[in-house]
Amino acid sequence: MTETDCDWFLNLWVESYDGSSRQPPHSVYQPITSPIHQTGKTSWALRQWEIVLERLKGWKADPHNIAFSIADFLQRRKEIHTYDMQVLDEPQRAASSRTWHAEDQNILAEDLMASNRYIKPALFPTPLNAMIDNRIFDIATSQVVIPRLAHAELYYIDRSQLDRKKGKVRTPKLGSLTFGKPSAILWHQYCKMFDEDYERRRSKNLERVQAIVAESNKVMSAVQPEDMVTLIMQEPQKYLGRSGNISPVKVRSEFKVPYNRAQEAAMDATSQLKRRAELEEAEKEAV
Repeated sequence: MTETDCDWFLNLWVESYDGSSRQPPHSVYQPITSPIHQTGKTSWALRQWEIVLERLKGWKADPHNIAFSIADFLQRRKEIHTYDMQVLDEPQRAASSRTWHAEDQNILAEDLMASNRYIKPALFPTPLNAMIDNRIFDIATSQVVIPRLAHAELYYIDRSQLDRKKGKVRTPKLGSLTFGKPSAILWHQYCKMFDEDYERRRSKNLERVQAIVAESNKVMSAVQPEDMVTLIMQEPQKYLGRSGNISPVKVRSEFKVPYNRAQEAAMDATSQLKRRAELEEAEKEAV
């Protein structure tokens, strides 16, 4: 972040810390997105964190404030002091829009709302807003977009207050600036923490996939495609899909077989049905 470009930006942080005639003191909650992976979302979060703390408070960024899970984030939130920042890296993993019903995500959103008054900003580097829980984005106060390497565009989030449904969100642009890399010490610590978290996740995910496959194999039937075709042709209407062909999904559900086996049987049965229909049509024409 260049010295000449960041004064207006630091003033925004002063307003959030101390309040102004326009707004009270509050915690900044900031999603950070970019159109391409590896453009520098986390780099911006870490560098912004360093600059703001050093210039406004004379503090150093503590790597322990970086979290990859909701539990670690909330635990650290209880421990840090006012004005310090947190980074929940890749929040779409911990608080995904696909798992919006998860209880821990409800707890995270509730805690962020309740703890806003303690002025503990939180930064959320994520590929896309749509990938994180709506309740997290709904309490965001600003957003940064990283359109290309070393460039950041800052937007204010202005939500409609008179619409009880999902109101329109305005995002007036506050400005643009360039930024450099985080300090080597902070970046090294982050990379080490990321790698350790990734290895933990990968090991757990591999175990889950292996368990899913093992469980799936237990319930799979030994019936072969030719046997399924014989049974399907006895009552083909039962297995028809929207396209008028035999549905492999319905075949799989009925016979409890792997999808590739169900697909093979469905294709064979569909071919037989078409040949049957052609023969019946030819017989009608002959008469």
